[in-house]
Amino acid sequence: MVEYPKTAEDLANDYNQDIKDWIQYNNTANLDASEFVSSFYEKVLNKQTLKNFDPEKGWEFKTWLSAVLKNHYIDLINKSLKDNWISIDSYADDKKDTLREDVIKHDDIDHLDAIITKDSIKQLIFLINKIDIDRDRVLIKLKFYQKGQDHLINFDKADLDYIMSLNELEDHQVTQFIDDNVKESYGLKDKDICQLLNVTSGSINTLFQRAVRKWLKA
Repeated sequence: MVEYPKTAEDLANDYNQDIKDWIQYNNTANLDASEFVSSFYEKVLNKQTLKNFDPEKGWEFKTWLSAVLKNHYIDLINKSLKDNWISIDSYADDKKDTLREDVIKHDDIDHLDAIITKDSIKQLIFLINKIDIDRDRVLIKLKFYQKGQDHLINFDKADLDYIMSLNELEDHQVTQFIDDNVKESYGLKDKDICQLLNVTSGSINTLFQRAVRKWLKA
């Protein structure tokens, strides 16, 4: 076994099982494992990824490889979602804080599927929960939250702590406010999000679109 692989062939010979193990134990978004592995080797070949490993920086190769695999994993999710994502603006009435029923069939309005295809839901939730900018993560969640669908969008301690830092509500009051004000379809109205996040109503959609472009359509 070489000290660390210099070519894709070395990588396949010495670390193929490590790569398969990584996707097996980290595949929370349910990507196709075989496709993940093959696309990773393709990237290693085309991008000459292994040249980026510098043992002088003190990294163990397996640690570095795990980080590269994680980046590739997120890249694949982003790529998958890029074509499937439909901007919420496509459904929003410009003058009202409501969905346009002339764009969405009435029977579909009560389902998050109107915005996210079923195949991409788990991938999208994975990405949303990984957003490390509190305002962006919480804003997207507030835009997409559906009452009674906590397995899709939910607010964890970090989300509640962030919201509470912006107003005088307690955690149970925050969750109650969200459930009391969520629209029949999904998401809170801009005026209610403004109250929770202490931002002006005119900036909500701009902040939301920036967050979507940065985290979900990269």
